[in-house]
Order: sequence, then structure tokens, then C-alpha cells
Amino acid sequence: MRRIEAALKRDGALITGIFLWVDPSEEITPEERYRIIMRLTAREEVLEQPATEAAALALTETIRQEFDGINGVEIVDYQLVSEADFSLADMRTMQRWDYDYLSYRAGTPDDPAPTAT
Repeated sequence: MRRIEAALKRDGALITGIFLWVDPSEEITPEERYRIIMRLTAREEVLEQPATEAAALALTETIRQEFDGINGVEIVDYQLVSEADFSLADMRTMQRWDYDYLSYRAGTPDDPAPTAT
């Protein structure tokens, strides 16, 4: 988590949400693995600029590597997508990971992505 925290402190403002689909959704035995699909969302203007897009992609990869290194977790798919491409159906099937405490300790962003209900 320290690498994720450092990466979010550095570049967390580039993304607006981290969403996870976890299978199975119930608790499993230590011998089993959670399969996770991860989506990081960003504003279109972040993805339109090569420098900010590269930083957001690097952040995505750092987070993927850290999650994939957790015992019992397998990232089966991950992607950085624009908010415009992240649908309401995606929000219904995925859960928002509350990482704000890591990246916004000095305050909250003006417009974070809404939490799933």
C-alpha cells in the first residue's frame, strides 16, 4: 500500500475513481483467489494531453502491480478509461475503492467520482 499511497500523493489528482469488480463477492478460503477487474477513471482532458495521460497510465500500472501482488488476489483485467466511457451499468456492477484517505489527506477534491450504491 505504501507504493500506492506514494503514487496517489504524486498523481492522484489525475484520476477521479478506482472501481473494482470482485469475484467471488463473498468471503473465500485462504486457498482460493479473488478475481478482480479494475477500472480507473479520468477526465477526458487528462487523457487528451500526452504528459498527463502517461502519468495516469503509470499510476494505473503501479496500482495494478500492487493489487496483483496481494496474496489471494488476481487482477484479470484493468484499464484507465475516461469518465465518458464509464457507464452507469459499470457503476452498478463495480464498487468504488475509497482511496481518498491516501491521496487527499490535505483536503478532498472538488469533484470526486460518486460512490456506488
